[in-house]
Amino acid sequence: MTPARPRRAALLVAGAAALGAFLAVRPAAASGGSGRSPRDAKPATRLDPPTAASASREPLLVPGESAVLSSGRDLVLEVKIAPRDTYASLGQKYLVDLRSLDAVRSLNGEKLPAPGGRVAIPYETLNDDYKIRVFSYLFPADGPRGGAWVHRVGAGRLRTPDESLWRLALWLTGRGENFPALADTNGMPDLTPRHGQEIVVPGSLLLPPFARLTASSAAAVGAFLAVRPAAASGGSGRSPRDAKPATRLDPPRAASAPREPLLVPGESAVLSSGRDLVLEVKIAPRDTYASLGQKYLVDLRSLDAVRSLNGEKLPAPGGRVAIPYETLNDDYKIRVFSYLFPADGPRGGAWVHRVGAGRLRTPDESLWRLALWLTGRGENFPALADTNGMPDLTPRHGQEIVVPGSLLLPPFARLTASSAAAVAQQPVTSGGSAGANDGAGDGDEDDFTEAPPDSEPAEAGPTVPLPPAEAPMAEGADQLTYGSDKEGRFASYHLKRGEALYSAVVVRYTGQVDAQDVNDLARRIAARSGIRDVTGIPVGFKVKIPLDELLPEYLPRDDPRRQTWERSQAEVARYTNRARSQNLQGVAVILDAGHGGRDQGAAHNGIWEHD
Repeated sequence: MTPARPRRAALLVAGAAALGAFLAVRPAAASGGSGRSPRDAKPATRLDPPTAASASREPLLVPGESAVLSSGRDLVLEVKIAPRDTYASLGQKYLVDLRSLDAVRSLNGEKLPAPGGRVAIPYETLNDDYKIRVFSYLFPADGPRGGAWVHRVGAGRLRTPDESLWRLALWLTGRGENFPALADTNGMPDLTPRHGQEIVVPGSLLLPPFARLTASSAAAVGAFLAVRPAAASGGSGRSPRDAKPATRLDPPRAASAPREPLLVPGESAVLSSGRDLVLEVKIAPRDTYASLGQKYLVDLRSLDAVRSLNGEKLPAPGGRVAIPYETLNDDYKIRVFSYLFPADGPRGGAWVHRVGAGRLRTPDESLWRLALWLTGRGENFPALADTNGMPDLTPRHGQEIVVPGSLLLPPFARLTASSAAAVAQQPVTSGGSAGANDGAGDGDEDDFTEAPPDSEPAEAGPTVPLPPAEAPMAEGADQLTYGSDKEGRFASYHLKRGEALYSAVVVRYTGQVDAQDVNDLARRIAARSGIRDVTGIPVGFKVKIPLDELLPEYLPRDDPRRQTWERSQAEVARYTNRARSQNLQGVAVILDAGHGGRDQGAAHNGIWEHD
């Protein structure tokens, strides 16, 4: 046996151990002889399949985490609350999108339980990493085979009756409605899985994390689980035959790593007419909404948002559909953002954005948008302003904006926390950083510059025009989704615990404050939504608000009334009175609490008093 053979065997064993828990891959047969003599023995073949539990180097779920079917028979991840936990910190760790915190709060209550208590996180809201962990914990014998995912009934931690085709379709494909496809694929006319049966789920139906595992190598799995690669084997360096591998002193550049373009012909990342970031995709002859969803979306339920934006009927081949950035799966979020901003990348546990170094105009790189695209919530822009010392909230051409890793969406957070090898898995290029805050191409003054020492407080300066500014998102607008039925288009809102139809919906989204008007409109909305008793609406109930009743700031971006409102807001925002003061001399702060509805209280420069 050559000296290289033991090292190769060690690598194979280590690789199998690292991946076995998630991939349930049958290990390759060990090398051995032909079996023609005792000295040339042929190794035995195991008749029992290896269990994934023996291969794992780390537990799928750590103490304090458990995967269970809730009382409603929904799959949830139960998490024990630590002393410093908050909903936001739990969301950063477990959720695919911080907006899913609404669903977690709806299930557990607005107030987080005390330390030692537990919260239930719905499986469908989990990020890709924890979807894989939870499913693999429940079904350790499952895994990819031949481009599909194979589920072994009765071989996991759930009772066989709990492994219905509907649930398997929901957990693996994102839609329980896909169960007929599983029945057809597996020849199951009675739709009843049998103990010991193998159920094959085609790769074309799988949710992105499972689809990637079926098609990928071990390196791709490592990128999703943030596994640092094992050190390369090598000799001691004591002789030429036992050479020690060289160590690179220069960090590998991500620019040389991608093997494929970020976006292929037919795909383009653009700001839509409403200034929302979308991925435009050219329709091929056999495309359907379902096939596009499988390729691009984080969850097939997001197809409703895609249909709302493009219409119920898919355009003809050669036409284009716009897919909202927030609905994209992790892979395409990275691709779209890296295509637009190829100089961006991770550094020191954070994400660094270089203003003006990408494919968008500098004015389009507002703090709100950067917070929305990188953290999932535009409302995080004050945290970016504080981190980067930007009291005027205006990114300057050439400036570096640092986004803390604790705020990042999961795909960006994983890249910041991983090694150079993990970064190379995602097509992100790094470039030289431009001079921070050099003001190139930007003539605006700093609104908050203090007056020179010993100078008198200055009077308010003249009103001067500023470049048009984007109207800030109205409070609660991100909680609305849009659709249509036989009565026309509507916005839908899911009531939360403790909310009433009158205040949480009518006053907030329509601006009505007169008691009689509020009552009348509440009755019409209740009838439209199928609500019989407005005093007993279940938590999470979907309320339909006719678009004609909405305030303009809550309308879809493509609605003419919304666009007219945004233009008027932009005109107002062009003018501001600039004043300087030393040590706040002569400055008075007046807060107007407001009354709800149209009167939302004091606001300045797009920031409301409650911010």
